[in-house]
Amino acid sequence: MSCKGLSGKKLKKCMNNYEQTSKTLFPRFNRKNDTVISSSGRGSRSAIKTMNRINTENYNPPELNSQKTVSYTNGTTVSSTITKKRK
Repeated sequence: MSCKGLSGKKLKKCMNNYEQTSKTLFPRFNRKNDTVISSSGRGSRSAIKTMNRINTENYNPPELNSQKTVSYTNGTTVSSTITKKRK
């Protein structure tokens, strides 16, 4: 989920939605310290998990991250990783 380019009420609504979604996936999510990186697609589950891992490593060096992957009945797979925000 990206809130880039939004401002005002739309940004606030997008950030609240981001925070609720993140807390659903990762109950210990803290908006000040953490960020959630998500990847989705209809391909192989392992390929989507790998894509998410690479995106996370590009954002932050590898450290203790937590990854969750969900597959839906329509064939979509979403992989999300919680990591510390960049300083």
